[in-house]
Parts: sequence; structure tokens; C-alpha cells
Amino acid sequence: MKNFVKSILLTLIIFYILPAGAQQADGVDFIKLTDKFYRIVCANGGNTVNTLASVGDDGILLIDAGYRQTGEELKSGIGTLGNGNLKILIYTHIHNDHIGGSGALANEDLLIIAHKNVRSRLEGFYGQISNVPEEALPGLTFENDLTLYFNDEEIRLLYFPGHSDGDIVIHFPQSKLAFMGDLLLSNGFPSVQTNVGGDIEQYLATLKKILDYFPEDTKFIAGHGNDCTFDDMQQYYTMAVNTTNVIREGLEEGKDIDAMRKEDILKKWKSIVTNGPTADYWIGAVTQSLTNENNKPSIAEPLLNTLIESDADAAVSQYRELKTNHFDDYVFFENALNTLGYYLLGRNRIQDAIEIFKLNVEEYPEAFNVYDSLGEAYMNNGDKELAIKYYEKSLELNPDNLNAVEMIKRIKAN
Repeated sequence: MKNFVKSILLTLIIFYILPAGAQQADGVDFIKLTDKFYRIVCANGGNTVNTLASVGDDGILLIDAGYRQTGEELKSGIGTLGNGNLKILIYTHIHNDHIGGSGALANEDLLIIAHKNVRSRLEGFYGQISNVPEEALPGLTFENDLTLYFNDEEIRLLYFPGHSDGDIVIHFPQSKLAFMGDLLLSNGFPSVQTNVGGDIEQYLATLKKILDYFPEDTKFIAGHGNDCTFDDMQQYYTMAVNTTNVIREGLEEGKDIDAMRKEDILKKWKSIVTNGPTADYWIGAVTQSLTNENNKPSIAEPLLNTLIESDADAAVSQYRELKTNHFDDYVFFENALNTLGYYLLGRNRIQDAIEIFKLNVEEYPEAFNVYDSLGEAYMNNGDKELAIKYYEKSLELNPDNLNAVEMIKRIKAN
């Protein structure tokens, strides 16, 4: 697995950066749904993700493991539930915010279950997200559906791809609960990640199948955001279909991503965003899925390898050469550079991150989020003046960017 580390975050070309909204303090919050179930909210850096625990005489079954940064706190909290014995961990899909905490939880007695595509990606298949330790790889995988019996209840693991190629929904028919993973993001627009096998047409078909499959008294637990009723799910599906059609029509009229964002074509739906994927993200994600027929690799792929082996200057030079001479061979996308910048920030390579974010500003000067990200990099570098400058520029382009408002307040208060 020597090449595994080089592939970390390789293809997060459309991964959204969440606006701050009403932020929860970092940590883990246990919300009791019934005597048997807890929705566990893991918060890190202003972002949150849901996990779900089934607690009973057989022990504890946990769905998803949250962030790497909250793994130890999640482990401690799980130990206080029921008999404290975590027996089964299920991954709903590949993404790091859902499986990052598994390193703290994994042990030789823990059975980890996921769709076979999740294990394949974690073992080195193109598109994996997290460098999980060997003991956190799924020990049991399946291709279509799988049924378990645990804590006196039938548990159905249902393969419903669309957000990625490894999405599963976990259904507790007796308790009338369905854990949706990132097929449902009730705090914003949906998410389709083509870099890990997601597809917009498949995603919409999956939502329709879910509505046809589940009883109307089901409670749907989102991967991010609040729980939903069946009626909420119907409205979510309608929104996903209608917004996709608006974007499709824009493409048919010859508009590109920047034009559709500038025109604010999803304006009527923007009120749904609290702390989740934005309209700008969704326009880009749907466009990429609808237009990337040849499944071209992200420009992030060659750049990441260069960043691992060299520095940002080399990566910027490579970007310019590939854009000039090989533009049709790669997908050039705002979030590709943004993700690389955060990859560098996460490894404390702040100066390199600044250079990548500056390149993103140069390439996408009308996108508010690129200035927000550059502001964050300068803030991490201790340069308050430049941080405020770029946060203010982000606000100028998007007055609803609450993250920029909050960051400016924090900087000025310190």
C-alpha cells in the first residue's frame, strides 16, 4: 500500500466547504431518540456530522464514526451507553467525515461492515478519501443488500448509490428509522461526488426508489442536519429534481458554471441552506456530473502528487502548463484547488496552502469562497490584516457568507 498515502484526498474535486451558520462547539453531543437509539452529533471546525447508535443487550451498533478529530471523544461517550461494548460499526460510504473516527474505535473484536466499493477504495482504488489504519478496514462487505439481527431487531443494509458508488441506507423496520448517510443533507443542497462514483441521474433515481420503498411513518436521519419525516423527504426529492432541471436548462442554453452562479439561478431555493452545501456547490456538482461523460480525472490528481513530492511553486507551474496544453484532458474546477489548499493546511504547510488559494483566486475571481479560504490561510499564518481583507472581499461577493462575518469578528477581537 505504498501508493496509498499519495492518493489521500486525490479527487475531492467537488467537495463542499460548509458555511458557518449557527455553529456547534467542537465535540460530541449525544441526543437520545428512544431508549434504544442515540443520534450522535460530531462537531469539528464549525461543521457537524451525524452518527447513530443502537444500544441493547447485544451491545452497541454504531453507524459511521464521525471526524478523526472527534474519534477519542466519541469512543469515550460510547463507553457510557448500555454495557459500553461496541460490537459493530457500519460505514454508510467512503467520506472522511463519516469514517475518520474509526481509527480510535477499531479493535480486533469490532466487526466493521461496508459496501464492497468502500473497501476497494480504502485499499487503494482511485478515489479514496481517508488513510484509515488496517484495523479500520471493513471486515465484512456486500454487493447488494445485507440483513443483520442485533439487539432484538432486524437491520437491513440497503445499497442505494448516487452520492458515491458505495452508499448504503440502514433501515430499522421495527423502530421505523432509516439512517441515510450523505444521501440526505437536510442542512443544504444535496451532494453528488463524481470522484467517488457519484452520479446525478443515479442519485435522483435513488431518492425516488427510497420514497417507493420506505413506509410513510419512517423517520429519516440525515448524514448532516436534522431528522426528516416522509413528507420532508418528498420535498427534498422534489427540490433535487427541480434544481437539477434548472441547471440542465442552463447548460442547454450554453451557460457555464460561472454564468449560472452569477445569475443566481437557484435563488428561490437558497433559504434551505443553514450549515450545508451551498447553491454554488450544487451548480458545480450537477454540471460536472451532467457534462463529464468521459469521466476525465480532476486536475487535483497530478497536482497532489507534485505537492507531496515538491512544493506549491512546482504545482502552480504544473497547473499553468496543463491548463495551456492539456485543458481537455482534465476537469478544471474551483473546488479542486480549494481542496488541495485545505489538504496543505491540514498538514501545517501554510505557505504552500496560501499559494494554492492565491491561484484559485486568480482563476475564479468571482467566486466568494476562494477569498474566504485564502482569508483562513492568512489567519492561520497570523496575518490578521490580509485575513480580514480577503474575508471582506468574500462578503462583498456574498453578503450571506456568515462564516466570513464570524471570522472577522474573531480576528478583530483578538
